[in-house]
Amino acid sequence: MTPSLRVSFCPQPEQTPCSNPQFCPTGADVRHVGDDGLQIDWAQFVGSSEANVSRASVRSLARIKSQISTTDALRFVAEHESVDLGSELTGELLSNINTIETEVLRACLKNKTSTFRVAIATELFERTALTKADAHLLCESAEADIRLIGAKALAQQNPGLTLSDVRKLLVKPRKSNSMGFLVSPQDRDYPGEEAFEDYKVGVLSRMPYQDLLEVQKDESFFSTEATIALYRGHFGKVKIDLEKNLLDGFEEFCAGRRDAIEGSGGAPSEAVYNFVREGLVQSGLEAFSAKAKKPKLATVRRVVDNCDVRFSTEVAEFFAKYGDWEDAARIATLSGKMKYGPGLSLLSFIDHSMDYQLAANTILKLGAKRIADIWMLDLPNQVRVQIVFQMPKKLFSAFDDQGIIDMLLWDSDVVREVVALKAILCLSKARLRNILDAYYLVDGSYYYNAIFWLDLGVSADQSMGKKISLNAIITK
Repeated sequence: MTPSLRVSFCPQPEQTPCSNPQFCPTGADVRHVGDDGLQIDWAQFVGSSEANVSRASVRSLARIKSQISTTDALRFVAEHESVDLGSELTGELLSNINTIETEVLRACLKNKTSTFRVAIATELFERTALTKADAHLLCESAEADIRLIGAKALAQQNPGLTLSDVRKLLVKPRKSNSMGFLVSPQDRDYPGEEAFEDYKVGVLSRMPYQDLLEVQKDESFFSTEATIALYRGHFGKVKIDLEKNLLDGFEEFCAGRRDAIEGSGGAPSEAVYNFVREGLVQSGLEAFSAKAKKPKLATVRRVVDNCDVRFSTEVAEFFAKYGDWEDAARIATLSGKMKYGPGLSLLSFIDHSMDYQLAANTILKLGAKRIADIWMLDLPNQVRVQIVFQMPKKLFSAFDDQGIIDMLLWDSDVVREVVALKAILCLSKARLRNILDAYYLVDGSYYYNAIFWLDLGVSADQSMGKKISLNAIITK
């Protein structure tokens, strides 16, 4: 049981009266002290041996500090590098990353939150502000996308870095048994190999067009880096050819390469053939979406509808820029098909939180005038949560009481909880009370976590209820 708190520290300066008291997210007893507002002994919770208590405390105190100074919040986060900040707090702290001083960002490079670290490393790389020590630190990460940023930074500082050198940085040694044989295919560092391929494509895409065409001529059926580099680095010269290949799912392109080696005994199996072809479709579509304009909307739609492609930033941003309501369903479908890479199962953990946020924001933009229809899309619960979280107050409040009750009956604990918290933040007490009363009368089962939060919204002081809800929703 969480112990009661003694008054010993307040997140606001002592000379400043606390006009905006905060709530402790750990569930601890708290009390007001005169005009100084709510004071919490944060130290004992931040330093708690219980990981969930410490994590919640660090997240909440970081958020409190960010309301006054993002810089102070990030300096505090830098002191607690092992704490997972979560995607919501990451987004809040880095929403204006270009305004944050370089040295403050560098201090956060050791944080273990993958999305947080990727965003900071990417920003520092774009500023050419990663030192050699920073780059080596990133190359030691367990995350291949973070190692890739480190490798690019080292190559930026050392033009003599060879592909062999970079491969050693990006691809972890594979596990083998005492006889030197690979234990299993899953022990290969597929994410590292994919990162290395991405690095090679980047190097090739900077080559002159004619030189790259010569490299492409020597590609085997199984090697496609030069082809992808042509699409990324010389789009204007190859866009017609790329569009043709996309529209037939790269069938003619791959069949031609397969036929060229048919008699050599090295022809690919059907599974390998389709794997290479689908990889070209995915990479080609991303390159096409990154550069194409609105007249090519029909092409992108056709490829998404007819080919087995997965969610990507480029495709989502293309639809957000040029699409309309019908494309919301496409983003919904793609958001259920996240990349998990060769050699990895669907159960392998990859942090797709930023992808889910992008999917939600894209769907909200495409469906701004059909907000009720958005809820009826076939969405992963992770995207549904993000849609509720990102939905403007005006849009959420536009749902009638029954619409919100239907959301509170959704078959997902986290979706129901976020809807209830959002209701507290957006609706009047009178509406909350009406919704709670009607929720009790629903035929069949209602859910305790929805009632718990709605009851808090009805019974607590409105200002305090909103603070509690905001803390709860941001620290999830």
